[in-house]
Amino acid sequence: MSTTTDALVGTQELLRLAGINAGMFKKWREMGLLPRFVHGYIYGGQGSRYEYPPEAVEVAKKIKVWREMGESYERIRLLLKCEGAEK
Repeated sequence: MSTTTDALVGTQELLRLAGINAGMFKKWREMGLLPRFVHGYIYGGQGSRYEYPPEAVEVAKKIKVWREMGESYERIRLLLKCEGAEK
């Protein structure tokens, strides 16, 4: 649950809503396939917290489906670019 606005999605919520694990999320984020976080902050000695735009959930769901269909990351990047989702 986000703390600043209901429109933003925290990392754990994004993982849950998209049905992906942290490893997938990290890899896709590092590859630049997911939208960048909007807010990041230190959470009282428990590490950093990040909030993403709500469209990050839909992008993650699409990537998951395409990977399950056997699409390569190169092809997924192209598909996202054609949809205007890749930044």
